[in-house]
Amino acid sequence: KAGEVEYSVVADADKPIVAAAPTAAESEVVNDGYWCEICNYKLVGKTTLQIINSHTEGLKHKRKLANYEILQKLRQQEDCFTQDPVSGVLKCLVCCLETATPQQMMGHLAGAKHRNKARRHAREAG
Repeated sequence: KAGEVEYSVVADADKPIVAAAPTAAESEVVNDGYWCEICNYKLVGKTTLQIINSHTEGLKHKRKLANYEILQKLRQQEDCFTQDPVSGVLKCLVCCLETATPQQMMGHLAGAKHRNKARRHAREAG
């Protein structure tokens, strides 16, 4: 088809991937480097929209973005956990439990054991 280019995949070379060819705007250099705050990562050198889009559509970026969004939601709803700024480890201040990801902390905070401890803690403090 017009405007499409075939790219072959090494793992499955007999089934090529058909993708749209980059447009002139996507091939145009937009800046000298790009900083992704979500990934804490810099793309160096001449950066095009195609390269930026490739990064933001990648699995690692999407996973980190999902973690970031969950963490922001948790921060709005809960104040009973902290995050180590260096390691990123999340710690529940009620249960003294540490988790590696916001998804794990969200599951912990929703659990019955945490809610019971939080209620007891609130009664003792109040």
